Amino acid sequence: MQILSSGGRVVSDSNAHSWVNYSQVGTLTVRDSYNVSSVTDKGTGYAWVNFDTNHANDDYAVSGMAGNHKRVTQDGAGLNTNYVAIYTSYNGQTATTDEDRVFIITFGDS
Repeated sequence: MQILSSGGRVVSDSNAHSWVNYSQVGTLTVRDSYNVSSVTDKGTGYAWVNFDTNHANDDYAVSGMAGNHKRVTQDGAGLNTNYVAIYTSYNGQTATTDEDRVFIITFGDS
């Protein structure tokens, strides 16, 4: 494993590339984050998590969860090196809905 410092960041395959904790209810609010420049509200239950430092390719891993019996899915258009598109919806339903507690983390090459 190689560890490098990049602009104050520790870069390693075993470290998260980015993570964010945000609310999309009302005005989208980022509570805390790492290597996330912003979260863009794209509509009800739909947001883009934008990275400070892009992923090196689109082969990274994404994981997420949301509160209140909701699920998180990634946009079916594929992963992007500079952002990941996220949907929140109630479990077992396809209609998207805003959520107060959304948590997203990515792992991959920087």
